[in-house]
Amino acid sequence: MHPQSYTRMQYQYGGAYNANSAYMVPMGVSPVMAQKMMTASNAFRYFDKDHTGTLSKDEWAQCMSYLGINIPQSEMDRLYTMIDTDNSGHIGEREFCEWFSSCY
Repeated sequence: MHPQSYTRMQYQYGGAYNANSAYMVPMGVSPVMAQKMMTASNAFRYFDKDHTGTLSKDEWAQCMSYLGINIPQSEMDRLYTMIDTDNSGHIGEREFCEWFSSCY
């Protein structure tokens, strides 16, 4: 899937999100998808410097670069907004992991 044309899938999680617990992979995903989500979670948590459970645009840009994902500067704001599916102004860990695993 092309990262700039992402459409969020519906996943079922076994519980509520908790930034202080290990990332919970959604129920029923394949082992390959689960590994992608865990890779994304590890990077997310490393770059969530303020430990809010969300990535600011700056933290997200650093995380993307670390993962070797090069998005044209002209697309950065649009993609950030697309990944932020709850329109909070920040990207949550589940939002990021779902996007990353769908596109990479």
